Amino acid sequence: MHGEITSIEPKLGYGYLRADDGREVYFQRDGFTSDVWDDLGTGDRLRFREEQGDKGPFAVSLTRLE
Repeated sequence: MHGEITSIEPKLGYGYLRADDGREVYFQRDGFTSDVWDDLGTGDRLRFREEQGDKGPFAVSLTRLE
């Protein structure tokens, strides 16, 4: 799946993205496949896998798209 970061809390280690199908998905720093956290910002495009948690969908295996 693909999406765009809509909000990010760099110091707290989490954020939200809007999947291309319009849904909001939670993500965490430790979900990335490489160390790009310090370079991320609102509007960045990501590729990810979605899983279901107790509080809704969350993204794993996140990769920043160039």
